[in-house]
Amino acid sequence: MKLLFVLFFAACSDTATSPSGVLLGPVAQTTPAAPAPAAAPAPAAEPAPVAAAVAASAMSPADLKDMSKADLRVARNEVFARHGRAFSSEDLQAHFGGQAWYQVNPDYSDAMLSDDEKANVALIASFETDRDPVERYQFSGEPTLSFADAHTVIVGDFAAVYEGSAPTFNYSKHGDWVFVWQGSFPMSADAGNVAWYELNYDNASVKRTVAHAERTH
Repeated sequence: MKLLFVLFFAACSDTATSPSGVLLGPVAQTTPAAPAPAAAPAPAAEPAPVAAAVAASAMSPADLKDMSKADLRVARNEVFARHGRAFSSEDLQAHFGGQAWYQVNPDYSDAMLSDDEKANVALIASFETDRDPVERYQFSGEPTLSFADAHTVIVGDFAAVYEGSAPTFNYSKHGDWVFVWQGSFPMSADAGNVAWYELNYDNASVKRTVAHAERTH
């Protein structure tokens, strides 16, 4: 009877026996390891920032001075995108579609643009052209600009240019605009007489002058 009791106890309990039948004692219970938590998905990449946040107020040439042609194109079209215009160019639609603020407006119209926004579009477009003022050489106006080479312009009226008494400036070209200063090239912090001139290539004239720190409106 005692032997039967031992065998019954061994069969019903979590114990093990040796090959000779000797009772070894309780078997340690093992808990299956919990599966490792799944890695959190990587956050979605932020959409590329807009090339230039187009101001609601009128921009100045200085706002655009250091922008590439590609960035100028995006900045010009951002004016329209802010009002929900849909774009036929796939790259523009993909770019603006990645901006949290962009939403296509089926009722979009250019009439939605403010006067300042229209001025910004025209200004940016004037920076996107690819013209060389040296080819026309002289642009009449107040003042007259005579372009000697890719970096040098003579500022003054016709008589001063011919007499050689007109001051010589450095310049850099930006579409229909030239940025003009006196001093070293490239421009240094102590440059003087800094100004922007918009050129009219159709009639070789100076269309307007904008002081470096002055807004366009």
